[in-house]
This record gives sequence, structure tokens and C-alpha cells, in this order.
Amino acid sequence: MYLTTQETEKFEQELLLRGYRKFIEHYKTSDYIYWRTFHSEVDADGDRVREYMVGFAFYDYTKHNFSKIGVSYECLISDHAGMDRIDMTVTDNNLTIDEFEKLCKNFYQFFISMHKEKTMNLN
Repeated sequence: MYLTTQETEKFEQELLLRGYRKFIEHYKTSDYIYWRTFHSEVDADGDRVREYMVGFAFYDYTKHNFSKIGVSYECLISDHAGMDRIDMTVTDNNLTIDEFEKLCKNFYQFFISMHKEKTMNLN
């Protein structure tokens, strides 16, 4: 997805209102990204054992004489109890934040159920 500078400011404000936090970490070569953690489970020791994160990575092409800012939608699943990490990247001009969050939740639930089924079959 590509946004103008004005559209980017509005989009970032919406992310902040929804509880996302901005990080300057160059995730997948982005200039910055907004992350929010969902469904975080903690074990008896207080360690996170399962979660998924939704992110919006921003690529500032204005510094390269292009008038737009690119945005990719990111989902990162980690299940420290058995699954390493799964990343999903989506670029879609028509996908809303709500729709992407729902997609990520369904994606997470699919992999968790698949992991549980696999674990049950091993026993």
C-alpha cells in the first residue's frame, strides 16, 4: 500500500489510538514499524509462551524522490512452547486495520490448532 505524507500521518494516529507502539528497528528493511501484541500467554514463571504480533511497516520513499510512503502489513506468530516463529506479510490497498487484525487472529488460531493436533498425534 502506498500513502501520501498526509495519509500516513492519519494512519499512524489511528494505530496509536489502537494501542500500537512505534519502533525504529528496520524490520524487513523498513524505516520504522508499529507493533501491537495480541493473545499473550504467560507460564507459571512469568515467561511468555505464546503470542502473536500485528505490525505495520513503513518505507519512506520520499527520501528517494518518490512522493509516497509504502506500508506493509505484518503478522508475527511465536509459540515458545513448541513453534519457532512464523511471519506473514500482506500488501493490500483495500484491507482495513480491523480486517487485517481479524486475518491475523484467524492465522494465529489456525497454526495453534495445527500445532496442538500435531502434538496430540505424536503421543
